Amino acid sequence: MITPAVRDYPDLDPAAVARRVVTDVIGLGYDPALHSDFDHDVLDTYGGGRSKPKWIERIGKKYQWIAFARLLGGIGDHVPRQRGRWDPPEPATPGPEASRLHQMDPTMCDARPDEATPPRFHVPAYDWAGFSRAASPANWIAEDGDLPEVPVLITSEDAPQTILSGNYEWRLDAEPKNDQPSLWVHMMSRFVRTAVLPALREELDGTDLTDIIARISGAMFADGYVGEYPFGQHFAAELHVKDHEHEEPFAVPTAPTTYDILGEYEHSPVPTVSLLAPAPDLFGSAPGALRWGGRCAWRDDGGNTVAVVRRVFGGQNELTIDRAWLTDWLQQRELTIAWLETIGKDILRTHLANGHYGRLLCTRVRYQNPDGTITHLPLVFERISADSFEP
Repeated sequence: MITPAVRDYPDLDPAAVARRVVTDVIGLGYDPALHSDFDHDVLDTYGGGRSKPKWIERIGKKYQWIAFARLLGGIGDHVPRQRGRWDPPEPATPGPEASRLHQMDPTMCDARPDEATPPRFHVPAYDWAGFSRAASPANWIAEDGDLPEVPVLITSEDAPQTILSGNYEWRLDAEPKNDQPSLWVHMMSRFVRTAVLPALREELDGTDLTDIIARISGAMFADGYVGEYPFGQHFAAELHVKDHEHEEPFAVPTAPTTYDILGEYEHSPVPTVSLLAPAPDLFGSAPGALRWGGRCAWRDDGGNTVAVVRRVFGGQNELTIDRAWLTDWLQQRELTIAWLETIGKDILRTHLANGHYGRLLCTRVRYQNPDGTITHLPLVFERISADSFEP
């Protein structure tokens, strides 16, 4: 950890930094006579690798992290950092010197990892009778008339909502694990100016967007507390880099409506935070029009729920936003939304030694017109044919 952490400080000797960490560990109070027996017992009982439980840790290692973090702070304050040629320009406000050093998120204390998420009645069920009627799994995959369509305008909690992003999956669980029929939909959306929507529509019509959707779906933040999003120092530093590296995927400017937030939460039964969040643009300028509620929603200044994420600890996710709030926000900025989806259909298999049944991929584009109606563009298909698999 030391060598990569001080890579941007060429005048520092990593070995000298390591010796300083050991000195500081002793100075902070670590005493082998008191602590080494416990540390050895942890190693003997649970091992020292990533396979050990998250909740158990050596006392000495914790002292090392504390000493290392303190030392990095001092280095960042007093030692000039050598900037690489690929680094973005310095931000107006300096960012944090350390990242990914926390193991819990105090703004997530109300979130419940084991809480059952409410059913999504707007997600259509899939009729698996078609799989039973098909002459073969390959024939079922090739059939493109039964692909599910998740609506983007729904009613949830008795209020009209708009889905900004979502992941959906249908599996025939009764089938053997190594031959499990599966369908999935990955939905994302982009803001676009209403005036240039016709140009974007013309560009997307008939275009296979599989690769583009895969590339632009990676909008995420990996540091910072959820409750500080998007104004915390870690988020600002990451956003500064994203703005510098941004490449517009289309001929007209667009912007993501959501971002993924990833993080550690090692003192929770589920150690990884993974959720969809509204794009920073929706918050406005600091302190922002939206506030994290601590559990699964963002609220306005009046305490009204505006956006809701289905899960905060991973799994099939979905972010919805109050339709009236979003409509007002879009109209003020003369924007609208285009939804881009990748749809897949295949047989999930644990090995490919004997070949595969093929795969059906397609992309779907929907966009919202100025009058609020939704228009669909024709599906664009990509078919991966079956090989010589013999059942």
